[in-house]
Amino acid sequence: MSKALPRELLVRCENITYKISNNIILDNVSFDIYKGDIITIIGPNGAGKSTLGKIVIGVLNMSEGKVSRKKNLKIGYMPQKIYINKLVPITVKDFLFLNINKNILNKKYTEQIVEENYIHSILNKQVQDISGGEWQRLLLARILLRDPDLLVLDEPIQGLDINGQRDFYLLLEQIKNKQKKSILMISHDLHTVMSSSNNIICLNKHICCSGAPKEIEDSSSYKNLFKLGGSTILARYTHDHKHKSKPKRKK
Repeated sequence: MSKALPRELLVRCENITYKISNNIILDNVSFDIYKGDIITIIGPNGAGKSTLGKIVIGVLNMSEGKVSRKKNLKIGYMPQKIYINKLVPITVKDFLFLNINKNILNKKYTEQIVEENYIHSILNKQVQDISGGEWQRLLLARILLRDPDLLVLDEPIQGLDINGQRDFYLLLEQIKNKQKKSILMISHDLHTVMSSSNNIICLNKHICCSGAPKEIEDSSSYKNLFKLGGSTILARYTHDHKHKSKPKRKK
């Protein structure tokens, strides 16, 4: 029987600590991201989730610890908030390619990204006229144009209703399966994560617990630390191969 090939390590975080003056934001956080992984970081507001994401992508320096990244690793980052002046007219298409040299883009790949993120029908709309779900898919398409190895998504489902969350999670799973992308997703929603997550990290300045969705759901540490009582993780967002679900296009 042949041995399984070793998994490709993209990012290793070792003993990450981040302080502002004497205030500890992150304390001794360690985890790995491998190719094809979906890692979900959950925790309450102020837990240090966004700080950790910025350390992973390299825009924030840690106080202590080490981050090792694969050589020439390409990371796509979706921040928690992007402010667009609604008084400035800009179409979805113009925003999609803003500050991107279209001459270096592969036309076939670009068309694939537009199609798979279901934004083809809204390219000529003004950005201020699109829905929350369309906006999130636009932001995702924009970072995918650069063909990153790792997507770091900070609160990507904020402001979406339950159907919008489902559609976005299904889209992420399709991207992971088709394009073999790794995903690090940050969420303050302690109850709902992608069931296909390889590892859920419960963060509250330090790692309270980590594991697969079922392991976390059954963990007393998870329930006690986040005071959830009998609540469970609703890890219901997964791709159903019996039917294909995608956002409806507006005519």
